Amino acid sequence: MNSKDTPWSDDESDTVVARYESRLREHGFGEEALGWGEKGRQRLRFSVLASRWDLSGKSILDLGAGFGDFYAFAKKLNLREYIGIDLTPGLVAAGREKYGHEPGFSLKLGSATDESLFQQVNVTVISGLFNFRLNNGRNSEFIRSVLGLAFKYSTLGVACNF
Repeated sequence: MNSKDTPWSDDESDTVVARYESRLREHGFGEEALGWGEKGRQRLRFSVLASRWDLSGKSILDLGAGFGDFYAFAKKLNLREYIGIDLTPGLVAAGREKYGHEPGFSLKLGSATDESLFQQVNVTVISGLFNFRLNNGRNSEFIRSVLGLAFKYSTLGVACNF
């Protein structure tokens, strides 16, 4: 399945990329560029998303990964492998610059609906990807398609927020 088979359109991609590229230019590398608001909220979200599993030696897929900051959080839990996917070129480039030298870190540019970017992992986390209204109003279909892929490729489970 790729993005043209889902409710996620090129128009949606353009809107999201423009939003995050603008925030990145305005705020630089950091939580503000991702729209998380107060410092520390991102870490709280990560803590809740990771709380269900012992991630030691596990692999994580992070959909809507932004800079790949979940990696920095999870590596302290002895994560084996982190694969992030994000749509925004500037966020991916900055994340690769920050974490790209780290063992087990991979950040891919693309859509969370592009199955060709997926691989089998233990856990998928999705933080913030479902927090906005799609231009075409087909949020439920989008959420179902992304969650379907996440469960298909996760051996232990999926954690997400809305």
